[in-house]
Amino acid sequence: MYTRQAGSVSDTQCETYCNSGEEKDSQGNCVKCDRGYYKDNSIDVFSECTLCQIDRITPSIGATSQAQCTVGNCTAGYKIDGTSPTGCQICPAGTYQMSKWQTDCVSCPPQKTTTLPGATALNDCILSCDPGYEDVNGQCVKCQIGYYKIEKKASSCTKCPTGFITASTGSTNPNDCNVLDCGDGTEINPNYTPGGSNTGIQSCRSCERGYYRDSSNRATMECQMCPTDYITPLNQPGTSSSDCTVRNCTTPGQFRNSVTNACTPCPLGKYNNDKWQDSCTDCPQGYTTQSAGATIISNCIRDCASGQEGNGAQCVACPKGKYRNKATDGLLCVACPSGYTTPGVGSTSNSACTLSPCLVGQRLNVATGNCDLCPLNYYQDLTGQFSCKVCPDGKYTDQPAATSLADCKSYCDTPSKNNCSSNSVCQDDINQGFKCSCLPNYQEQNNVCTHKCDANYCVRGTCIRNPVSCSCPDDYTGSRCETRKSTTGLSQTEKIIAGSVAGGVGLLILIVVIVCCCSIIARKGGSSSRRSVYKEPERYHDYDKASLYTSNNTPRQPILYDTGSRYNTGPRMLMYRDPSPSPYYGQHGMQQLPEITYDNRGFEGLMWEPDGRMILESGGDPAVYKSKA
Repeated sequence: MYTRQAGSVSDTQCETYCNSGEEKDSQGNCVKCDRGYYKDNSIDVFSECTLCQIDRITPSIGATSQAQCTVGNCTAGYKIDGTSPTGCQICPAGTYQMSKWQTDCVSCPPQKTTTLPGATALNDCILSCDPGYEDVNGQCVKCQIGYYKIEKKASSCTKCPTGFITASTGSTNPNDCNVLDCGDGTEINPNYTPGGSNTGIQSCRSCERGYYRDSSNRATMECQMCPTDYITPLNQPGTSSSDCTVRNCTTPGQFRNSVTNACTPCPLGKYNNDKWQDSCTDCPQGYTTQSAGATIISNCIRDCASGQEGNGAQCVACPKGKYRNKATDGLLCVACPSGYTTPGVGSTSNSACTLSPCLVGQRLNVATGNCDLCPLNYYQDLTGQFSCKVCPDGKYTDQPAATSLADCKSYCDTPSKNNCSSNSVCQDDINQGFKCSCLPNYQEQNNVCTHKCDANYCVRGTCIRNPVSCSCPDDYTGSRCETRKSTTGLSQTEKIIAGSVAGGVGLLILIVVIVCCCSIIARKGGSSSRRSVYKEPERYHDYDKASLYTSNNTPRQPILYDTGSRYNTGPRMLMYRDPSPSPYYGQHGMQQLPEITYDNRGFEGLMWEPDGRMILESGGDPAVYKSKA
């Protein structure tokens, strides 16, 4: 322990210290002094290691006094030599030393040496090359232009005096330095021939545009071409490739846009045929170009108004089917879209493209722009149409592209096109082409025209064939003998007879009523067990109303009528029944029945069928005559 100063008053002022040749590190540990340093505790026990004088170092670490600083402080390229006043010796040629404070120099590899003593790296060891050659990356190569080498040794080529260079590589004599040394951006005038009669008049010239030269590069004496897409600025010889900044616009019809530095086609109304231009030449007054990128003045054509286009030195109207708007459509007339055409020449916009270019027998297909032929059964007799006309009345055409209405033929005019028989007439039909209409006196029956008389035309009577008519029985009328005659249609004599019959019928009715009343009274006075019974229907002669009133009618065929349950609501059958034939009223007389019920309703509307059956026509009203016995 030791104190740093005299007169200490406390043991806290006592510190540990290191021996001579040692010093404390950052952790407070004692470490030896580095080589070239020393520490002498006789001078100061708490001091750090002290550096030796500049040209000396210590033999090793841990020196304890300055007296040990005896070894020369040798840097790289030198070795320690105790016999030298400086303590160091430079490494001789052929050797090198990369580190300081070394006692030996390192020899170069075989066949190599250094150009000078004091080499500090293996790369300083070079080949020992012949005159005119030097070591480059371990190989002997010729001296560059502007350099020479006289002797064989491990040395580099020597540069020519300022302002001159050699004419070629591998020079071995300083007298070869007889060529003018042209600076950056220049080259020897190619008309100069080294060693010729014009040696004294050699000169340098600037590199042409698009070329450059860096004089520090002795590998070449000529100016070098810029990269393909670039050249040097105008009147500025390039000294390196970095001066090649301008776009190389050489294509005819283009110029260099100075703002974008891009090759750009000449605009409309301008042309250019020269390379490296920053602008194009204007066409003469009143002329322009057909498109951008014009190359020569002959590309300039007349600047025509809308509806026209240039034809050499003249303006001509746009032909039919084309138009041109000067502001939007360029210099040439534009074809109408989708096959349309214009009414005439000189159209100025596509709004004039309204017509079809098609011929007769055709129509414009807007979807394809083509003129399609009119299909079968259509025609077109006009040009410039968008549709075809359909043949009227169901007529047909023999082939497509019909051009007039006359091409539309009727099926009825061509027998092979219809199947109408001799009993019918062929008529045009818009839906099915034709139809067969039956002749007078004929009617359609099962799709065949049959004579009306052969098709039961007359309901009764005789059918007369030509012209067709019906000969009716006396008691029937109508075009087909379908209506029975009524009293309103009788003659005066017939009406008298009918009235007489009606009076007799009325009297008969009165008698029947009286008889019925008497019978009812008599029954009420008789036995209470007696009942009136309606018998089941029997066969009688049936007569209609006309039979009752007409004396010349004959009895009809007897028919059995089953009345069923109609008796529950009273007599409702239109009958006059006689179990056995006997005289009738009037000419025939009347059958006296035990009991007669009579419903006094009209007989109008009854008619006889040919087979003798009596039927009730629509609107008829039945009457019943029925025996109750």
